[in-house]
Amino acid sequence: MADRLEKSIPVTEGWRQHAFALAVVAASLLCFWAMQAAAVGERHVPETGVKGAGIAVVATQRDAYRICAANGIRGATVVQLGRFSNLQYWAPEYLGKPTPFPIKPFDVRPEYEKALQSHNWLFIANTNGIVRKVVSILTPGEFQRMVPAFDADYELVRRAGGYGGFHFDVPRTVTTLDALRRLTEPVVVVVDASYFEGVSEPAETAYKLAERVPAAALVIAVSSMDENEVTWEMRRQMAQFLRAWQETT
Repeated sequence: MADRLEKSIPVTEGWRQHAFALAVVAASLLCFWAMQAAAVGERHVPETGVKGAGIAVVATQRDAYRICAANGIRGATVVQLGRFSNLQYWAPEYLGKPTPFPIKPFDVRPEYEKALQSHNWLFIANTNGIVRKVVSILTPGEFQRMVPAFDADYELVRRAGGYGGFHFDVPRTVTTLDALRRLTEPVVVVVDASYFEGVSEPAETAYKLAERVPAAALVIAVSSMDENEVTWEMRRQMAQFLRAWQETT
C-alpha cells in the first residue's frame, strides 16, 4: 500500500505542474488577445468622450477635417454621404523635387494642411494618417449618373453593389445606402447637405444608415455653405435627418 502511495505522488505533482503550465499559457494568450483587441481599436477610432455617437455640425467640408483632428482620430474609416468626393489630389510642389544629401527629415503634415480645402480634405486626411479608407454613399440617381465616370476610372473595379479600389492611392468604396454592407467597426460618418437632393425621406435615410453603421463614433453634418449648388431645402432635409438620427442612438 505504501509503495502504491509513493508511486502516485510523482504523478500528482506532475499533473499540478502541467496544470500550472497550461494556466500560464492560457493567461498569456488572454493577455495577447486583449493587446490585439486594443491595437485594433487604436487603428480605428479612439474614444471621443461622448456616450453614443457624438454629433458635430459644421459649415464646410474643410471644417470636417478640423473636427477629426481635434478629436484625435487616427486611421479611421469615413462613411460619407454626399455628391462631392472631397478627394482632390494635392501635394507640395517641392516634395517631388530632388533633395541633396544629407536629407533632413521633417513633418510634412503641416505642409499639406496649408492647402486644406473642402474638395481635398479627405485626401489630405488620408495623407496625414487621420483617415485610412473612404466609403462614398451616393443616392441611386447620382450613382447611376456617375456610372460612366466610374467605369472609365482604371483604379476602380465594378463589384456587387458598387465599385471598389483606390482614388489617388486612397482606398475607396462607392455604393448606395441600400447596397452598403453592415460595418461593425467604429467609423466616422460625414453627411453633406448635397446628399439630400431628391431625397424625400430623410428619416428613412437615418434609420437605414443606423442599421448599417451601428458603431458610428462620430457624426459630422456639413451644411456646405461654400457650395452654390447646395440649396436651403437640402440643408433643411439634413436637419430632419439629424433629428431622426438622434432618435436611433
